[in-house]
Amino acid sequence: TLTSVIGTRSPSTVGKRCNAVLAYHRWLATWADVTAIPFSEPLVWDYLGKCGAAATKAMSFIQTLRFCQHVLQVDGADQCAASRRLVGQSELQAALKGPTKQARPLTVMEVRKLQKFMADPSKELQERLICSHLVLMIYTRSRNSDLSYVEGISHDNAVREGRDEFSGFIQFTTRYHKFARSVETKSLLMPIIACGESVGPEPWLDLWMSLRKKAGLPTSGRLEGAVMPAPDLARLGQWLVRPISCTETTKLLRAYLQCDDADLKSHSLKRTALSWAAKAGVDREQRRLLGRH
Repeated sequence: TLTSVIGTRSPSTVGKRCNAVLAYHRWLATWADVTAIPFSEPLVWDYLGKCGAAATKAMSFIQTLRFCQHVLQVDGADQCAASRRLVGQSELQAALKGPTKQARPLTVMEVRKLQKFMADPSKELQERLICSHLVLMIYTRSRNSDLSYVEGISHDNAVREGRDEFSGFIQFTTRYHKFARSVETKSLLMPIIACGESVGPEPWLDLWMSLRKKAGLPTSGRLEGAVMPAPDLARLGQWLVRPISCTETTKLLRAYLQCDDADLKSHSLKRTALSWAAKAGVDREQRRLLGRH
């Protein structure tokens, strides 16, 4: 029943909305002896005014109410989503939000540092492999969710004339991506492609493949799972089923680069190559295609 109700919605979206309801439930459990569901407009009004959270939290909760109304069909969500004072209050709070701070792209030297780390045989295999995945995200221009569940991997190792170090192209295919919202788009496989060329002397794609083979992870064929599963901390050399999360990716990136910059985030990996393309004067439509927008 749950699967049928959720339909083609993204699991991460459902989790985000349910977490918003959970935060509301916890607030009610602290301040009032009532249940969170069915939703009550006066209680939601008190919550928006007293939760004391980020400026965008009220707007996000209104979006959650609409999701509960149209997708989950939760009792009381329709009256709350239609309440003008709730919507107006969320707009007022959102207007107080500070300027948006986007994740910055990596510099060429930072990318070279990551490639040097993955090529260093003195480092542990698991650390080198995870670092190679970050490099893969840079050259495939991928956000964390793009590679969290892929159908398969293929590559073309054609050697460019006079360039023996050229290691060809690699392609991932996935149907679970940010813009797969309709039934039609979810039935089509989106290609995620990267070239073996890089800004450093290390053959990053060859290294990525050799490290995965040493770790027992697939490099071609059907995958139907996360490209980079999270390591099992309880069993050395073993991997979990779930992918590495956005938060974990951000922490790993900062650790590898030994940088505490708050603007350095997992999305920086997607932005980097697109930033280079913009600086090189690549047409906007071509950059949209490279970013899979």
